[in-house]
Amino acid sequence: MVIVMMLIALVGISVPILTQLIRQQAKMTVKSQRDSVAFQLAEAAVKRGYWKLKERSSNWTTITGGTIIAGYNNDTVYSDIAGGTYQIKMSGDSSLKQVTLVGTGKDTSGNEFRAIQAVYVRATVTGALQAAGYSVGAIVVHWGPVLSTGSMDISSNLVAYPRKRARGAITPRDTDPAAPNTDNLEWWSYNASPGVPDVPLPDLTYYRAQATAQSLYYTTNQTINALVDTDETKVRFFEANATFTGSTHLRGKLFVMGDLRFSGTANSAGQYTLSPPSTAYLEYRVETPAGSVGDTSAQHQYPGDAGLNLVTKIGDGVCNGYVFPTGCVAHNNRGSVRSLYVMLKGFAYVAGNLFSDSACRMHGAVMQPNGASLNNGDMEMFYDPTIDVQMSDASATLVSWKEIRPTSF
Repeated sequence: MVIVMMLIALVGISVPILTQLIRQQAKMTVKSQRDSVAFQLAEAAVKRGYWKLKERSSNWTTITGGTIIAGYNNDTVYSDIAGGTYQIKMSGDSSLKQVTLVGTGKDTSGNEFRAIQAVYVRATVTGALQAAGYSVGAIVVHWGPVLSTGSMDISSNLVAYPRKRARGAITPRDTDPAAPNTDNLEWWSYNASPGVPDVPLPDLTYYRAQATAQSLYYTTNQTINALVDTDETKVRFFEANATFTGSTHLRGKLFVMGDLRFSGTANSAGQYTLSPPSTAYLEYRVETPAGSVGDTSAQHQYPGDAGLNLVTKIGDGVCNGYVFPTGCVAHNNRGSVRSLYVMLKGFAYVAGNLFSDSACRMHGAVMQPNGASLNNGDMEMFYDPTIDVQMSDASATLVSWKEIRPTSF
């Protein structure tokens, strides 16, 4: 009887405890389910924000410019997905060229919130020359890297500047896909980290309209002689080939869906003073135009060189900027670079080949989505990383994704 009574007492004590545990487990299960739903709603919010970015090019420009888009500033509660509601917050940073999306989800009970933050950047101009693969002949590139989504052949121009990145071989630097595929100074082959992004697609529809509004839209092959235009807001769009002859200097953006050819001479309007990119020294860590030694504390080893890892800037007292074509203002030293005026200052998108039948200097950046042939003429390119090109809707890339502390609504 004593044993029976003890068992009955034990059961009497255990049952309430077990009941409480079951209730707690049930609550935890419900909470977990609601929590999962809130998280899924937060994911849906981020996806909706992303598609708003891709809806039209002007949305990206609007957001990075600091303007709020209605419905995407935590000002609308969306309930189009079963299980709860969500809000979206979109903010932009024009200097970083990025948009941050924060999606917050809430389950139907109103007790569970989850939030996700996603950061997108838009493809932009990241090198002096971006192409789908090219062979480089008589061309010299300064101040910025060259990138190829295919292979690269520099056999006819073996200088160890600037930096070179390719998804395939870089002949003759590296033609073997087996590691190592970089020297971490000058060349990165077979898509060695950090890799080569796709050649971004500018918003051609937008720029066609811009060129049309400026009466600079051409549907047939064009030969333009002795063009001098220093207006950097100009957009010229050629649906076929474009050839520039005579004394030439133009600024702005140039879109050529055929071949682009420079056959004339540079006009003196291509003389101006600037501060080179602060990162220009990265292109000369192995070799400089002044010799086979990389950048040192000496000055004038390359255009705009102010010493080890330094470039001259306007007003810095070292050279007081770099001037085309004479070089360092204070010392009249060009760093072993030819004395040429600039023919094109700005951005060029060339669907075909780029030719230079005479000495040609370009300052800005060039994109060639279908591969590049640069074996003709005598060409010199200087990179300008400040160039801002409106890209197509498909050019937003996710660079950061994380869960953050949610704000209730």
